[in-house]
Amino acid sequence: IMREFSRTDRVAQQIQKEIAVILQREIKDPRLGMVTVSAVEVSRDLSYAKIFITVFNTQDEDAAKQSAKVLNEATG
Repeated sequence: IMREFSRTDRVAQQIQKEIAVILQREIKDPRLGMVTVSAVEVSRDLSYAKIFITVFNTQDEDAAKQSAKVLNEATG
């Protein structure tokens, strides 16, 4: 049985792909650690998205917080 994906699922998936490309190609901040988008949740009306990230190669919670701060400052 093939599961039909909802529109919000498809939009969340596309947002995740787009942000991954932006992180890889456009954000050149040395304070940003190795970051990946782990999940995206989109509201039913598609007006809001919550982006979840994972910071790799750090045992330091402050470094992870710094990466989150860099990304928040880069939002448009």
